[in-house]
Amino acid sequence: MTLTLTNAADMPRRRGALFPPLPVRPVLRRLAAWLRERRRRRVARQAFMNLVYLDDRALADIGVSRHDVERAGALPLHVDAALILQEWRRQARRL
Repeated sequence: MTLTLTNAADMPRRRGALFPPLPVRPVLRRLAAWLRERRRRRVARQAFMNLVYLDDRALADIGVSRHDVERAGALPLHVDAALILQEWRRQARRL
């Protein structure tokens, strides 16, 4: 078996060897956007869940109960817990 070294200029050039083919780029862009959005929602949910650390009196001052905060925090990540909690407050005022 003989091993021969070739010059890089002699090797056939592959188009786009360093970059993925064009159809893959939009998929990667969408994946990156999805990951950014997921991270944004996770950070927002963590900030929302800081309400759990308030005492019951402070929660009552803003018009929510600890049960409502925990219930909204248990919703799936794609649901905005703050908007749902706001809607629950609005519904409770109507009753």
